[in-house]
This record gives sequence, C-alpha cells and structure tokens, in this order.
Amino acid sequence: MRLRSLRQVVAIALAAVVAASVAEQKAADLPQRRKIPLQQILQNRDLKKYDDGGEFSSVSFRDHGKLPNITALRVFIWTHWEQKKFGYVRLALTGIDNTNTSYIFIEPREDGRWHIAWRRVNEQGLIPPPPDTLSDEPEITSVERGK
Repeated sequence: MRLRSLRQVVAIALAAVVAASVAEQKAADLPQRRKIPLQQILQNRDLKKYDDGGEFSSVSFRDHGKLPNITALRVFIWTHWEQKKFGYVRLALTGIDNTNTSYIFIEPREDGRWHIAWRRVNEQGLIPPPPDTLSDEPEITSVERGK
C-alpha cells in the first residue's frame, strides 16, 4: 500500500512539473507588451534639474483610486509651484484590468511662464497585450490651494 502511495505522490509531482513547464512555454509564446521608452515619456527632459517627489500609487484596484499619501503629493506640487522650482512626480493608479501611470512635471515653458505638464501611460491587462499608450493631459497654467 505504501509503495502505491509513493508512486502516486511521484506521479502527481511529475505531472505538476510538466504542467508548470507547459504553462511557462505558453507564456513565453505570448506576444510581449510593447512598453514606451522612458526617454519618450520624458521628452528629453534632464531630470537632474528636477526635484524627484517619488511615486504615489494606489495599493490595489480595490482602493478605487484612493492614494495612501495624497497629502504629500499635494504638498510637493503646491510647494514647487509656489516656489517656482522644478519638480517631478509619478502617480500610478491601478484598475481591474489596467494601470495608468502619470508623469507630472512642474517647470517653466519655453516662454518662461510656469506650467504643469502631465503625461499619462496606460497599460492594459489584456491577452495578448496591446501596446501601451501615451497621452498628454491639457496643460495646467494655474494652481490654487484648497481651503
């Protein structure tokens, strides 16, 4: 009886190894996501000029867009806007089947007036994965502090 049980355990373990190998091969055969190069997102900005405010992100799609540290994000943007200092932050919001990562730049325009440039990369969690998309939000030229 024990010999039969040992054979069953070995057979199950072998089947699991084979199944994992097949799944790994199928995953390798899937088309890979085409990511947008960081330099394209940055539009050749020299990040050495910018204070890096870090990345702010929702913990999971169950958060429905809630950010654990939104006050720090607001303070960073407000302070850099008020003091006319170069600033850069990332904001990642994860949904059920996608992640939007925003790249927010507080900076002067070519004419010297300050603005906030907001670029957004959308990654969809579909199979096969479509290419990531890059879009620009409307330029922000005025910031007011809430009460």
